[in-house]
Amino acid sequence: MEKKLLPLFIGFAGFYFVVHAAYKLPDIVHGASLFSSTIQRMHPVIYSITDIILGFTFVIGPYLILNRFYTNKKIFTAIILIIASVSISFFVNYVARKNDGGFPLRLRIFFTDNLFFFCVYIVYGLVFYFVRFSYYRELQQKELLLENRQSELSFLRSQVNPHFLFNSLSNIYALVHEGSPGALPAIAGLSDLLRYMLYEKSEKVPLQKELEYILRYIDLQRL
Repeated sequence: MEKKLLPLFIGFAGFYFVVHAAYKLPDIVHGASLFSSTIQRMHPVIYSITDIILGFTFVIGPYLILNRFYTNKKIFTAIILIIASVSISFFVNYVARKNDGGFPLRLRIFFTDNLFFFCVYIVYGLVFYFVRFSYYRELQQKELLLENRQSELSFLRSQVNPHFLFNSLSNIYALVHEGSPGALPAIAGLSDLLRYMLYEKSEKVPLQKELEYILRYIDLQRL
């Protein structure tokens, strides 16, 4: 299944602001800004962008693991690797944020303060993957159905063409034997029909073209 990392990141950025806006809704109602940071040395917008990138590690890890292993039915391996990926993402976020307030942040406090957001990020990555996987499976089923239809059509052609060909050749043989002036037009008409039947692979053709070859077929039968 094709990876969609750019839509994944863009969607996560929008999802990030929706989640944080909902979380800060009471403060925003009272006039606070969505782009706010308690860190004096960092601009709020830069802080938010950095936080999005760090939070994205919780999304991209599970997404890539599922894309690699779940598609191949290696579910247990995918679960183990997702747990490892989430643990690594957590410690990466902790190391990047532990001195944001100007003093070391205890691991337990960091965990309790951010657990909700980290869980929501992970759920976003999982949902994004399974929506994509469902769409991918639907496309596979449609392609398989189309291949089956093409195979059935080819099989029907392989049955019809020899029967039609032998009958037409028998008729043309009789015309030649009788010295009929219609023998040469019959051979030309049969040649055109066979070319159309064997080499026209499109499912859709112009109606005028189809009618033209139906009339040629009728002419052959009339002979």
